[in-house]
Amino acid sequence: MRTASVTTRVTSLATRVAATMVATVVTIAACALTGCWDSVELEERAFVNAVGADMKDGERAAALSVSSLDALIGEKSEDKSGDSVKKGFGASFTAALREADGMSSKRAYFGHTKVIVFGENLLRDQEAFSEALDALERDNEISDKLLTVATDGEASEILEKNAPGEPSAGLFATYFYKNKRSSLKLDLATLSRRLHENGCALIPKIETRDKQLKLSGAAVISNGELVGWMDEKNLSGLAWISGERGALINIPSGVVLSVSKIKNKLKFYDKDNGVTCVAEINVTGEIVEDNNGQLQRREIEKLCEDEINKQTLNSFLAFKELKADGFRLAEAIRKFEPSIYERYDGDETALFDAMDLEPRATVSISGTGSIG
Repeated sequence: MRTASVTTRVTSLATRVAATMVATVVTIAACALTGCWDSVELEERAFVNAVGADMKDGERAAALSVSSLDALIGEKSEDKSGDSVKKGFGASFTAALREADGMSSKRAYFGHTKVIVFGENLLRDQEAFSEALDALERDNEISDKLLTVATDGEASEILEKNAPGEPSAGLFATYFYKNKRSSLKLDLATLSRRLHENGCALIPKIETRDKQLKLSGAAVISNGELVGWMDEKNLSGLAWISGERGALINIPSGVVLSVSKIKNKLKFYDKDNGVTCVAEINVTGEIVEDNNGQLQRREIEKLCEDEINKQTLNSFLAFKELKADGFRLAEAIRKFEPSIYERYDGDETALFDAMDLEPRATVSISGTGSIG
């Protein structure tokens, strides 16, 4: 009886999956027949899943990662080459996009575009970077929820990367942020807003490592252009300021704490020689590894507090070195301490230069476990 029940459930599941796939294909076909594709037939569209924006040899460069219709609806195809990448160059980013579109007999369609990859050369050119953002924002077909990532190489190289066991670069980034928490996730609208407000932003870095795609670290943008790169270690303090649940605290004594809750509060004190920010960081977590076995609960909490304070201060000092307010502390002062903000005449660069940080972490271990 149990075997029959399991067989019935499996058959039912397979039926539902098949029905879903058929419905998807029927919906796409219906769109083609009813004209909801802007009078352009499906087979005449080049479905762009990711866009690359860059500079090369003094020209603006654009790259389009194009998926086949078969790939979009899950059909098998005789074409085993995967996504194709079309490249274009021009005096403007719009001209480069049009040339890239001209590399295909089909019309580029951006309705399924998931990611924009910015190359390092473009990010270091303030004018070209601003121009590319403007062109993307003005394109009605491109969503302002488009994810943004950056590479320290050429954007087209990332789009051309076929990592074993992973989809295209565009879909890789989409699935990564769908399945994992990250305080660095950044869409096009948020990037544009932050650059317009104070010229500062952190764009997640995408790279190839050991033939695999990896999202790790960030491009640091200040005054509208790239000023440097920060790795995961230097960015570790960002989790405590942004309140990123799921972060791990590894202490040298062999204990690992998984964070379930972060509640922080920023307090600003105006002084004659600058501004002090006191960051009260209250963390709750549970122990997921204890290779020591000798430490008491409060001893572990104190070690975790010290580690959080160290990470937060190290990240702040790294931002200070790059003259980039990665914690967006000046923005917090503008919103909650207008009298301090006005004393610096709204100059957020000068305000950040005059700021220091005092992190004060408090850690509470939840549950009883085997800790004394």
